[in-house]
Amino acid sequence: MMQIIGQLQSFQYTDYDIFTCCILTHGSRGNIYTSDNIPVDIYKDIIYKICTEALQDKPKLFVIQACQEEINQNEKSFDNIKLDNDTTLNRYLMVAMSTTPLNLSFRLDKAGSWFIRDLVDEFSNRDTTSTDIYQLMNNVNYKVTRRCGPYKNKTVTQTPELRITVMRPLYLKRLEKPSPILKLNCADAINCPLLFSLVENFPIKPDIYLV
Repeated sequence: MMQIIGQLQSFQYTDYDIFTCCILTHGSRGNIYTSDNIPVDIYKDIIYKICTEALQDKPKLFVIQACQEEINQNEKSFDNIKLDNDTTLNRYLMVAMSTTPLNLSFRLDKAGSWFIRDLVDEFSNRDTTSTDIYQLMNNVNYKVTRRCGPYKNKTVTQTPELRITVMRPLYLKRLEKPSPILKLNCADAINCPLLFSLVENFPIKPDIYLV
């Protein structure tokens, strides 16, 4: 994960208008966990490393599905991080967390992740060209908050958290004629260098598709 963060940190985004990062994993207060169970600070190690000058004045959207309950006392905490409120890199930034600090984020057997399910539904079925992203995410939060379900013989609820510094309405354009699904292989790496560099070190090589 940190190798990927490093590549995103040094990438040049001149030809791109928006950056979106989605992470689905386990977590604790202020952290998410990598596959080898190492805590990574959401802001210090991910968001503020990716938000370099190359992304200045461009929308940066982070969607994170992870628990945020209190961490074990034996684990390292980054609660004392001081954020630089003067930098312009904080502008046009959205961080959508599946739950609030100190709370669990539920992924139930039949319903899956409430947060991801409602997020996909909202962005798929709304006209994103006329409804700005702040309203879309508020709709997601409203839907998740109204849900309840059984967990360990209790009825549980969940409330997402949205932090946003987008300074004007942001609308997402839909492709009028989406390209057909195309499976890529290593021979296509010259056309998608970032995409292939992100997965080249994965132990299991995933299939890569462009839509």
